[in-house]
Amino acid sequence: MSQLALGLRALIVRLTVFFVMAAVLAWILGGTLFPSPQSVTFPPFEVGGVSYAWRVTGNAREAGPVSWSLVRSGESGMRPFDVGVPAPWLRTWGPLVHAGGALVGVECGAAAEAAGLWVAQIAPDGSASVRRVADESELLGTLRLPPGSGPNGG
Repeated sequence: MSQLALGLRALIVRLTVFFVMAAVLAWILGGTLFPSPQSVTFPPFEVGGVSYAWRVTGNAREAGPVSWSLVRSGESGMRPFDVGVPAPWLRTWGPLVHAGGALVGVECGAAAEAAGLWVAQIAPDGSASVRRVADESELLGTLRLPPGSGPNGG
């Protein structure tokens, strides 16, 4: 074998050992070499005997805003629940749970065709209705939150 072939073979062996050891270390530490989006589900609230919760998702690969979603419990665990407000959701407020259901506030991102602030009403039967609000003070007034209350995503 030539010196070049021996050098390439040694390099390939060293790289293979390096990546195997890095993968084992990442696995032991509970991570991965190639991170995927991470999500956190907030404590649930109940409407009509069904659990709902906020879920926030971020990406470790690229710095940027997180996205929010509302999830609903079902037979196969927590699944996304569509209230009728287009994604991406940048910030959320609430919930305000009451006898007639729950109210939540959502700010849609500029990429959505309906960017702005929305209030969604979740009824005890699981249906949802939405309306657009003019500004944050109207949203906080609808949710009966004190002025200066920060959103979940802010």
